[in-house]
Amino acid sequence: MKYKLFLLLAFFVVPLSALAAEYHSGDNVLLASDQQIDSNYYAAGQNIEVYGTVNGDLFLAGDNITVDSENINGDIFAAGNTITIKGTVNGSVRTAGQQVNIMAQVRDNVMFFGQKLDLDTDSTIGGHVNFYGQRANMRGTVGGQFEGFVESALLSGTFNKDVELNLSKGKNLEVVDSAVINGTLYYKAMEEGMIAEGATITKGVNFDQIFSKSKTPWQKFSWKGLLFKFFGTLVVGMVLLYLFSKFFKDGYNWVRSHPWKSLWQGLVLLVITPIACLLLAITFIGLPLAFVAMSLWVIILYLAKVISAWLIGKFIKEKLFDEKKFSDITVLALGILIYIIISKIPYLGPLVVVIIYLMAWGAFSKMFCGLKCKK
Repeated sequence: MKYKLFLLLAFFVVPLSALAAEYHSGDNVLLASDQQIDSNYYAAGQNIEVYGTVNGDLFLAGDNITVDSENINGDIFAAGNTITIKGTVNGSVRTAGQQVNIMAQVRDNVMFFGQKLDLDTDSTIGGHVNFYGQRANMRGTVGGQFEGFVESALLSGTFNKDVELNLSKGKNLEVVDSAVINGTLYYKAMEEGMIAEGATITKGVNFDQIFSKSKTPWQKFSWKGLLFKFFGTLVVGMVLLYLFSKFFKDGYNWVRSHPWKSLWQGLVLLVITPIACLLLAITFIGLPLAFVAMSLWVIILYLAKVISAWLIGKFIKEKLFDEKKFSDITVLALGILIYIIISKIPYLGPLVVVIIYLMAWGAFSKMFCGLKCKK
């Protein structure tokens, strides 16, 4: 298990360190136009650029992500700040981030969780579009249905089937003269949107007015936020499962066999590490080690959430669906969903999450100490 620590440092600490110019300047992940991948492609870093051929699915996690290739022969799963998709995608696009720009020909569906979705004028999406976020600017062509939970939307492109929107604010729907909807425009909002007389809507408009009411804590629950968090964590988790699948499985086995030991070891690792780093940083010789250790500690603050979700999903799978065959990604997705829901339960939920979170830290402590998992 010791080599896992090295891989974890190589995969996360180096890109994180590269954000500070005084330590690293090479922070790009590049798949050049003359390169070809004949399997699934996984990449993580600050800036990711894909120009080559990929005969499989893409799993990308980074700050700025650009895919500009005529030969993406699979689905794209991406989580980042700004995501730009160009060229041709012979599959679906599923993304989470602040903004996604689609300037491509996408054969199948598009799903996006985040702030802004911008579909370019010359772009075509063959299937459905599902968007959960703030702003949708739809100028291209959508072959299937367009569904969204948004704050505002601008429709100026062509939609070959129904459009169904839920707008969380007031008069924030605008349908301009160039828009063509070969179906029905369904939308819910507090006020009617601005629909130009020149817009073509073949089956009419169905407007359902909603009214602002005081909400209970459960009604205030943000489904948009849940979906964004779920998908973002899932993308990162899939990359980690691909790189460290044995650690995930061995870590669960160890926590399952030593729940209390993993709990207190996780607590010790969580609390002691920053104190130890501070003491190391006082000495000139120990400063580089303190930097690496502290960087790893910060990374694990997030990764422990992914491991926590895996522990939950694996436990539920064994208890309720033991005879069914689930893929590791399905188990992870189940765990992420339950983890998010539990965290929203008042009082008891945060306590349960903290306990599982500390156990996840315990799985890392086992790896660092070089202990062997007991089956």
